Amino acid sequence: MYKKSLIIFVFLVVCVLAVFAQPTKSVVRIEYKLKYLYDTVTNNFYEEPAELFIDDDQSYFVSTQRSTSDSIAYLNLPKERFIRARTKPLRVYKDFKAGSTVYYESFYPDVFLKTEEAMSDMAWEIQSDTATLFGYLCQKATLKYRGREWIAWFALDIPISDGPYKFGGLPGLIVRMNDTRNHWFIDFQSLTHLPDRELNISFLNTATKLSATELREQLIDFKENSFERLEAAGILGIRAEDRAQMIKNSRENQKKNNNEIELKIN
Repeated sequence: MYKKSLIIFVFLVVCVLAVFAQPTKSVVRIEYKLKYLYDTVTNNFYEEPAELFIDDDQSYFVSTQRSTSDSIAYLNLPKERFIRARTKPLRVYKDFKAGSTVYYESFYPDVFLKTEEAMSDMAWEIQSDTATLFGYLCQKATLKYRGREWIAWFALDIPISDGPYKFGGLPGLIVRMNDTRNHWFIDFQSLTHLPDRELNISFLNTATKLSATELREQLIDFKENSFERLEAAGILGIRAEDRAQMIKNSRENQKKNNNEIELKIN
């Protein structure tokens, strides 16, 4: 009886140790605030939150226009936690092991396009300037990327070599960015550890891969013909007598969205 009890006890101890020996998954969530010039004609600025989710091997940046559905999909976060925005639908995935950055675009629900580039395309110049921002000692870096010149500040005390949108690769988390035209501003808001979570964006696996040129052509075409494309996809349905005016209104509204974060494709 004693021997049997001892065997059971040892077995339970081994099981407990095995459970605690398993590496625990965790995700870091960085919240940012985006402020950008939406329309260069009327000088109309918009603001909206954005989030960056990071684990050991990958990260995913998403503006809140997309994060309500995305976050439920990849982190099982509560739906009421998120605010639906109306502006820039940014989605960027980074694969640290492969050294690649993937940008996702979606013109229709659950239909994704993507384009990939190497993380090494970020040719940073680290400056000697320092400043304290958001309670962190930060250092300045500059970058020329896709038609804009950027100023970034990265936190020396946060050893996360990542940042908002496609930006990353500095020796610390990027907490502030702005372009020299003062059209785009990105500011750190908070950092939260999410224990026992896994970053899973498998819902984007169906994305069709395009070149940067092909994706830009798709974006231009959608801006010029968004109403007709949504109508053809069965997403919009309107009365025939209203169609002409609604197409006109749609094109006028799309013209106001004229200040993309990337001005060039290379």
